[in-house]
Amino acid sequence: MKNSKTILLVGSEGFLGRHLGNLLNSFGYDIIGIDIQNTSSTKYLHFINKNMFELLADDISFLKNIDSYGLIYTAGVSRNGIAASSPIEACHNTATSLIKLLELLNEVLPPSWMMITSTREVDILLNDEISLMGKQKIYSTLKLTSELMMKSYQEHWNIPLKIFRLSDIFGIGDHHSKVMQIFFNKAIRDEEISVQNANVKLFLTEVSEVSYIIYEHVKTLSSSKQTSSSELIKLWNEEYYISLLELAYLTIEFNQNSKSKILTKISNKPLYPIKNRIKPSHIKVLYDINNNLIQEHYNSLCH
Repeated sequence: MKNSKTILLVGSEGFLGRHLGNLLNSFGYDIIGIDIQNTSSTKYLHFINKNMFELLADDISFLKNIDSYGLIYTAGVSRNGIAASSPIEACHNTATSLIKLLELLNEVLPPSWMMITSTREVDILLNDEISLMGKQKIYSTLKLTSELMMKSYQEHWNIPLKIFRLSDIFGIGDHHSKVMQIFFNKAIRDEEISVQNANVKLFLTEVSEVSYIIYEHVKTLSSSKQTSSSELIKLWNEEYYISLLELAYLTIEFNQNSKSKILTKISNKPLYPIKNRIKPSHIKVLYDINNNLIQEHYNSLCH
């Protein structure tokens, strides 16, 4: 396999894509980004600001001038709720977009190796399907489909593939519609925090840690010693989690003067500090998230 320091990063302006792209760039990798979101970042060797459905072979024809490259796919639907509420759009943005990209790469120049980020919910779909009801299955089904598509082309091209299943990824710059951001914002604004599924487990994984693990695998794949096989990597710890209810109380602990009330069918408040269940490195990130949201709230009041 050819040595490659060039990476085609799809979803490069998403939450994980931004962190991962910046990290890889800092270690000397040339990044070719594809994203529907525009950017002012200077980290890219090339940047294609297009929806995947508008992407043409001519848009990536410059790949023919590159000796070799790796593909990292972080795009597609990112949350269960989005897939359930907009299933047609989610399918187009996940499975259909991926197959189009792979066919274009097959036409222009296939990668030397591939990676894709997926979700822990695929494990649930495969091992405990009964716990996913109705439209809750759509998200994990689309992610599993994406995994299998990548595996098909990995076998067709005879190249290495890494599949990363992630769980409850969080960090600086996360989307405001994520539950952690919502709960922090409500605690900061003294609003009621409604917790519907109080016992749901959140297996916390921090975005910079995830990015570094992926980078370590990139280093391995960029060498010429890798076999042309696929590997599934699960990036969460089954022993490290908090419940959705505990997350709500955690946001109050970070905002001790908050007047927010937590609304839930479970009447028993945890009798222990939730912070005690969180890794010290994660506590620091959570402080930064909370402080950033406080500053955003203050700025909004000033305007």
